Formats: sequence, C-alpha cells, structure tokens
Amino acid sequence: RRDDLPPGSYPPPVNQQGPTPDPHQSSYNAMSGWDSHPGPGWGEPHFAYDQNGWPVNNPWQQQPVRRPGLMIAGCVLAWVFSAFGFLSSFGLLMASNFTPQELERIITEEMPPEFLESFYAGLDQIGGYEALIGFMRNTGIAILVFCVLFSVAAIFIIAGSRAWRIIGVILAALASVVALFSIVSNPLVAVVWLACMAIIIVGWTMPATNAWLRQQAQLKRARR
Repeated sequence: RRDDLPPGSYPPPVNQQGPTPDPHQSSYNAMSGWDSHPGPGWGEPHFAYDQNGWPVNNPWQQQPVRRPGLMIAGCVLAWVFSAFGFLSSFGLLMASNFTPQELERIITEEMPPEFLESFYAGLDQIGGYEALIGFMRNTGIAILVFCVLFSVAAIFIIAGSRAWRIIGVILAALASVVALFSIVSNPLVAVVWLACMAIIIVGWTMPATNAWLRQQAQLKRARR
C-alpha cells in the first residue's frame, strides 16, 4: 500500500498495467503527431565513415573484400610486359634515327651470315632501307602507345575502375593476336607471351574481380 495515494486507491496489478512500449517503435502524440525521433534502427542510420572512406557501425553494409589475388597478378604482369615493351620501342626509335648507310653497315656486321640472304629478300619486298627505317619508327610509336595504355589500365583496374578493365582486356586480347602471328618464328617467346596474356585476361574477368569492382562502384556512389 502506498501512503501518497488517496484512501481506497491502489495501483493496478502488474498484469493489468498497459504494455511496455517498444523503444524501436514510433509513438503517436496528440500535439505533435507521430514521434519524429524514433529509436535506433529507425530513421537516421547510426554509422559514419572511417579515415579510409569505409562505412563503420553499419549493420546492413558489408565491409569491402580484399582485391582478388589473380587480379593483382594480372596487373603486375601487365606492368612487366609494358616495361619490356618500353625497352623495345625505345630501341626501335633509336634505330630509326640511323641513316640507310649506317643501318646497312650495322646489319651487315652484326647479323649472322646465314640470315643475311633471307633478310635481303625481305628488304627488297618492303622497299629498301628507307622503308625499313619508316617501319621501325611506326612500330616503335605503336608499341609505346600500347604499353602506355596497358600500364595505365592496370593502375586504374587495381584502383577499382570498371571502364579501364574493359580497355585492359581488349588490349590483352590484341597482344594475344600478335603473339599468335609470331608463334612460327619464335615459338618459345610466343608461348610465354600467350600464357601471360591468358593470366591477365582471366584475372581481370573472373567472378571475384567482377564482384570486387561492383562493390567499389557501390562504395563510390555511397560517398557522393
């Protein structure tokens, strides 16, 4: 019995009291309508972003997965392949600066005698040393542009770009076609070349890479 109640007044039993309000549900107020500040889990999400930009304390947002290992291996191979391509392009561009007389003297002195006959036969078909110098210059420029795009594509792919992933796969496919044309003249180099391109294409197109790139795109949209 409580002394602060009027005589004859008693609080109702516990089982006759009203139900305990759910803190997660909004309550109606006759003056202000529905409660504009519901409890946690309703209304504003109680999470933020850490220093790296990943969502924290977010129950419905999964944490970002790691970069697939085969995707990283493909990027590394693309950089190694581009490095060799840069060296080849610089060599061709330097050789294209020689005069026809200097180029003829170097080839005659450095090329083995058993290859000179076939070389001169091919040289007559393309139009002499002037045409050979132009061919080397154009080939060097093409290789240089290809390697720049290939290495840049690998950088943006490892950063989470889906557009550059498409460009990188197309470039790797073109490099595979070039390797097929050289498989007769140099089978060992062509096989290693094709194996590297196969690893790059598989690493950049496998389901794990697709899922990781899709998640990166979702996180970028969430930060805007």
